[in-house]
Amino acid sequence: MKLIPVYKTYHFPTPQDGFTLVELMISALLSLIIITGVTTVYIANKKTALFQQSLVQLQDKGQFALLNLRKHIRQAGACNSNLTATKPLPCSYDAWYPLLGSEGSSDQIQVRYQSTGSAMDCLGNTVAKNSLIRNTYMVKTERLLCNGQVLLDGVENLQILYGFDQNGDKIADTYLDASEINWSSNSRQVVNVWIALLLRGDNPVKDSAESQTYQLTNISITSPSDRFLRQVFSTTIALRNAVI
Repeated sequence: MKLIPVYKTYHFPTPQDGFTLVELMISALLSLIIITGVTTVYIANKKTALFQQSLVQLQDKGQFALLNLRKHIRQAGACNSNLTATKPLPCSYDAWYPLLGSEGSSDQIQVRYQSTGSAMDCLGNTVAKNSLIRNTYMVKTERLLCNGQVLLDGVENLQILYGFDQNGDKIADTYLDASEINWSSNSRQVVNVWIALLLRGDNPVKDSAESQTYQLTNISITSPSDRFLRQVFSTTIALRNAVI
């Protein structure tokens, strides 16, 4: 029997020559594109988050300011001696009056009333029953002050008009500046107060600086050119002791 030789074929691994320069450049470019995209998305998300945060803070500050003003201004002229179970009639409506004049371009207002029980002034200080509460609001150095103490930062302007009843129906027919009213003889014709505040955010979050004009009651206010958010907060406060 004749034997047939068997030959085996051996395959040796091909040596690796590494990446070419072109391949390395393409890899680096792709990595750069990915990193740039991720960074861009991160920066955009961060800007959006800061913008939203500043907007929420602005809204909170504005609502706080209006709440404080409403709480105290609507009680103007209250007096215990004429209180009944159903309606707070004033014993002397002269117990309240606006503080005429201004601080810079902003208006001021002073409200006085008698506490009807356990009460607090605009700063949260407890006031004894039957005491006279006197709250003076003004804006100074971009702060809302009450009785000389800081109530809120970032308030740039305060404008006030007074709803004037001309025909005795307890409804405002026109809105006047404090200096246009004869308070000694016509104070009871003032039935509400129109308040407008211009507030500024805490941080510069806009993409570019810009100047804007805001309407506060009958006054136009132009802001400086910057990147801060601003918003007008306005409310009309009925003077309960004038209309009841």
